[in-house]
Amino acid sequence: MKQLRASMARMKRFEMQLRQGNAPGVDPMTHALSPAIRHQLLFSWPLVVSMFCALISFTHPLFFIWRGIFTLAEWPEYAVMAGVVPSILLFCPLLYAPVIMLGRGYSRALTGYLILVCGLAALSSGYIVFALTQAFGGTENRLFYLITALLNAGLSIASIALLNTRWFAQAVDDFLCLRAWRISWKRKRELVQKRLK
Repeated sequence: MKQLRASMARMKRFEMQLRQGNAPGVDPMTHALSPAIRHQLLFSWPLVVSMFCALISFTHPLFFIWRGIFTLAEWPEYAVMAGVVPSILLFCPLLYAPVIMLGRGYSRALTGYLILVCGLAALSSGYIVFALTQAFGGTENRLFYLITALLNAGLSIASIALLNTRWFAQAVDDFLCLRAWRISWKRKRELVQKRLK
């Protein structure tokens, strides 16, 4: 997790400079704006793929969680999607919000996203335990349970591992560069407005 720790440290250092009002620490970053704009989409792909992996790894266990709820409540099993779909729709904003704020260069967004994907990894671990109990319990669909559990675990691992790549580290630099440019532009605009007054 060397790259990920370094990315987090850069984001925190940048935000500390902002809190201290260190304008010289912000302005030099704006000189790298052109490559940031050129490469932002190219280097943002690990974050996008990580988000989709996280979403799919959340979706897999939902079917079995809601199926258990419907069985306990003695509701018709064919209506399980009535629980699954709203759960996914509620989860999407939780997943999407930190990704958007991370794209704007906020370190807390990266922390929030990491907490979310680690929570999904814990859910995947629980799903593996469930799949193993089903497999050793002689359930008819034991092979299906094992395959989906392993796939789910792989997606959870991928959603975290993709954040520890040099491409994501470059994307973080680009996000910070664009944030620096926005701050610099805002300060210049405020200065011009003061002069006009």
